[in-house]
Amino acid sequence: MSGVFSGPIGLIVNPRSRRNCERLDRVRAVYRPAQRLLTREIENVADIPAVLSEFAASGTSLLAVSGGDGTVQATMTALIGRSPFASIPPLAVLAGGMTNVTGHRLGIPGKPDLGLTALLQRRDAGRSLNLITHPVLSVRAGIKAEVQFGLLLGGAAFYDTTQLARRRVHPIGFAQSTAAAAAALMLIMQTIFGRQKQGTRIRLIGDDAEIVSGECYLFLATTLPGLILGADPFWAAETAPIRWTWVQSPPRRFLSALLPLIRGKPRDWMNDAGYRSGRVVRLAIDSDAPLLFDGERIDPVRGEPIIVESEHALTFARL
Repeated sequence: MSGVFSGPIGLIVNPRSRRNCERLDRVRAVYRPAQRLLTREIENVADIPAVLSEFAASGTSLLAVSGGDGTVQATMTALIGRSPFASIPPLAVLAGGMTNVTGHRLGIPGKPDLGLTALLQRRDAGRSLNLITHPVLSVRAGIKAEVQFGLLLGGAAFYDTTQLARRRVHPIGFAQSTAAAAAALMLIMQTIFGRQKQGTRIRLIGDDAEIVSGECYLFLATTLPGLILGADPFWAAETAPIRWTWVQSPPRRFLSALLPLIRGKPRDWMNDAGYRSGRVVRLAIDSDAPLLFDGERIDPVRGEPIIVESEHALTFARL
């Protein structure tokens, strides 16, 4: 699907996101002289609902976000949960953050200033954008918690890898795929040499039936068609929107399973060895430890499962 956008673009910039912070002068040099572009730099993600209301009143026909996965998640949450738009406009995700899984798979990858330049040039030339309507996850961590909307939920080794990247990889200047690869390699080496900490107890109930439970080395759930660096560690044949993968701890025959796991092409023995993957409409998750949802921490509430569903979709714009 494609579409031409001749109307105004609303741009949200989070100047604290890693890549925006490094290239903020270049991002500003692109947006300040641009015509039919309404830009707001936010202090924090709590500003996003008010910014969206302003954009809706201005007739924004395309919404662009330059920030990390957390900024994009907060925007999606505001758009779906309390949208001021009569009809939600397409969302163009610029890679202004550190890892940018969402931007890599559904947005405009590369440096945010260059992505914004290309987006404006295409709009001004009357050239169409590629539009992808894609389901998103809704996550509620307890009855009293606000529903959040995003694309990638994970725990155990996924949580540890992200924290490792933030503590030891990002500070030395690595970002995006390079940072993710470096952190993952460090965790893999710890696992190979037996230095990985004890797994997290995670129980999954999919579509009202328990599907797996126990000590978990890796847990992932997403509606994305893949992750970064070509990784796609999901392999179920069903068509339900939520893809999940669960690996028991400690992982058995880890070296033999590693490449098939990353590629989503398991060996026959892997299911019995604790490498599980499937698709569901709804997940209920009991976890003894925090999870990460698009880079943002989700703390379980004792006695209340984390509920994951996918009843909503957004349209993403790509070049």
